Amino acid sequence: MGSKLGAVQGRKVAVNRLAVLLVGPIARVRQGVRMRIELEPDIEVVGEVGDSDTGPDTVRTLCPDVVVVNLVSDSVGALVSLRRLTATAPVVVLSNHDGIGPRAAIMAAGASALVPMVSSPEELLDAIRRAAREATAGRVGPWCPDVG
Repeated sequence: MGSKLGAVQGRKVAVNRLAVLLVGPIARVRQGVRMRIELEPDIEVVGEVGDSDTGPDTVRTLCPDVVVVNLVSDSVGALVSLRRLTATAPVVVLSNHDGIGPRAAIMAAGASALVPMVSSPEELLDAIRRAAREATAGRVGPWCPDVG
């Protein structure tokens, strides 16, 4: 956590802040999540991606601590895209698909957490922090150089 520096629009992510990448097809949702995250002193949004297909490349470029994905479909294609993302960074899924079947499929795809869209902002923030802690407890992902 905070051991990476990622270039974002000409600035560096503070070492003591979690870097978060937002991924999802709905700009309004990404903007709302960004606005809430920006109120936190320990978390910073380092970028946004409108589709999960470009997510892994963006992870390799920005080296976020956590990726927050707005999953609007629990289709096979969406789960394949999610699996590609979870191979590159810890992923917290924000979704309306929180029933037993979709939850199991999302977690099986490698998500660190599933946060229902009806949850409080604090639940999402807690999931982001927890995913970062769990990921850094074991290793720094291969997508980021160790600059610490």
